[in-house]
Amino acid sequence: MMRNAGLDAYGYQGAHKQSIEMATAYYACYAKGAGISAQIAPENSGSCPDAEQYYGKIVNGVERMIVMGALRFPEDQAITSVEAAAKKAASSGVFSLDSILCGRWRD
Repeated sequence: MMRNAGLDAYGYQGAHKQSIEMATAYYACYAKGAGISAQIAPENSGSCPDAEQYYGKIVNGVERMIVMGALRFPEDQAITSVEAAAKKAASSGVFSLDSILCGRWRD
């Protein structure tokens, strides 16, 4: 809908520099530290912003966002560093994400 309205959702930045890339990198930190489908704890996510509010929570549902983020923002090391783990998690299970849902993998 945004594209049809002439807006670039992936290039948009809000008044406080918020963007899809920024949000994806934010959650990629937790996926990198704790791992996908793992529990967030001080020892595995202490360097992530606002980590305290997520202690005891499970990192889930970020794999699809990371796969698409790596495709759209290939220069963002925070996102691409967890791409392989995200692909593995996204391509398994009942709700697996395969190339039919998002075209092709980046590589």
